[in-house]
Amino acid sequence: MILERIKGKKYEMNILWLVCSKFFERFGYYGIRSLLLVYLVQQLKMKEQDSMMVYDSFIELISVSFLIGGVLGDLVIGSKKSLLFGSIITAIGAFCLCVPNENLFYIGLLLVIIGSGLYGPNSLSLIGRSHPNNPKTLDGSFNIMFLAINIGAFLGAFLISIVVAENYAIGFALSTLAFIISGVLSLFVRDKKPKNTSLVRNSISLRSILVIAAVFASGIFLATDRMSGVITSDISMQLSQHPNSSFPNSFIYTLPSIATMILAIPLVFVWTFIYIKPFIKIGVGILISTVAFIILLKFPEEVGLNYMNKFMLILFFLALVEVLISPSVYTVIALYTSQRFQGIVFALSYIPSILFSILLSPFIFETSNNHMTLFLLGIILLGSIGIGCLIIGFVVKDSHAKVTSDQEEVLKI
Repeated sequence: MILERIKGKKYEMNILWLVCSKFFERFGYYGIRSLLLVYLVQQLKMKEQDSMMVYDSFIELISVSFLIGGVLGDLVIGSKKSLLFGSIITAIGAFCLCVPNENLFYIGLLLVIIGSGLYGPNSLSLIGRSHPNNPKTLDGSFNIMFLAINIGAFLGAFLISIVVAENYAIGFALSTLAFIISGVLSLFVRDKKPKNTSLVRNSISLRSILVIAAVFASGIFLATDRMSGVITSDISMQLSQHPNSSFPNSFIYTLPSIATMILAIPLVFVWTFIYIKPFIKIGVGILISTVAFIILLKFPEEVGLNYMNKFMLILFFLALVEVLISPSVYTVIALYTSQRFQGIVFALSYIPSILFSILLSPFIFETSNNHMTLFLLGIILLGSIGIGCLIIGFVVKDSHAKVTSDQEEVLKI
């Protein structure tokens, strides 16, 4: 069935500890990101172009460090220890940033990269093993995690940037405190040695194809979304600088984050009781994004306030797409990947979006005609992928594996 009610299953207490830990980890991480560019220019007197290179390298290296963290968590030290060590290392790194010294600054960034790599994929794999006796609740768990990630990221960037008032040490100290709290909460997380099985009985080759398909679809969407981000950022700037605008700049620029949280809260509640096959949600999300991008293409180069309502509608469409796709891709990975290697696969799932973004980045800031042509090709590709995901969702049937008594006790408290 495509849509099923979830009956007689409550979420494990372990989910609460994981979600709260993730909230504070994201709070600290995005707090650092919100200060990084300004700190490089104002405090370290770096040129704007060089600061952008450091900022982009920092983000990309974190994605690369996920691979190392996934391998260590799955094969060497375990997911829970990776969570704890990752929180400790990021806290030390954030503390180094409090000291106005260039050498300590780069050491701090390196420690944040290493710690985030340990924490990121293993927090997802622990969620993936959270409900071995009811795969349907996995989707709800990942949606709760997704909501915590977005709220933590928004509050971290917003509150720390407000509190700082050019005293960067206070901002980095708040991030340090958030990482410490995240580490303390991770102590309450329970984990057992994962089984060499997935939660569905499909053949290994079919499961691999389904995981690759979901990750590929997500990667294409994220790369195309980055291209649309250039257009939406330009529209946001025009609207915020319009002489007749009554909206504060901060409101317009935070609209995407606000829209995501507004949509995620009710949908998390719905998916706590109703299960929709993840490929159906991925397909619907990609098709909605295709429609949103088509509307975006019809915007004029110079946008007036009369486009404000339409622009807000597009942002809500794109937020809905993110809420539909991101947690669903995590659910696919958790359902079809052996529990023994979920951290590694979660880490690998970030690679396609990075590669597609790198391939497209030379064209993103090209002339308007070339940009729109490439954007149009992306829309056509997205529409095809969306239809393909819907077909997979309707055709592929999951046969859930039986649960052993050991698996039943994995996360009970």
